Amino acid sequence: MSALIYCLRCMVGHDVPLNQGCLKPVKVIIPKGSILDPSDNAAVVGGNVQTSQRIVDTVLKAFQVCAASQGCMNNVTFGDEQFGYYETVAGGAGAVS
Repeated sequence: MSALIYCLRCMVGHDVPLNQGCLKPVKVIIPKGSILDPSDNAAVVGGNVQTSQRIVDTVLKAFQVCAASQGCMNNVTFGDEQFGYYETVAGGAGAVS
């Protein structure tokens, strides 16, 4: 749902609140057993970053407002026993059509 809010905020010409209420007029249909609603027996793990990126690419393409992005985010992590550092590095977006 956050990926949809992001897309809406990108496509409208004014500020949209960051809350679930702005999605009230939107009907979301997610097929059972799909990657967005896997079964209880499916082998799943993290990966929400990649999934969110692809949802955004798909929604923006459906509205023909932007070409696909890098499609993934890269993570940089390092540290030792004393500290850890983790950062997500995003890729670029495609051109506006």
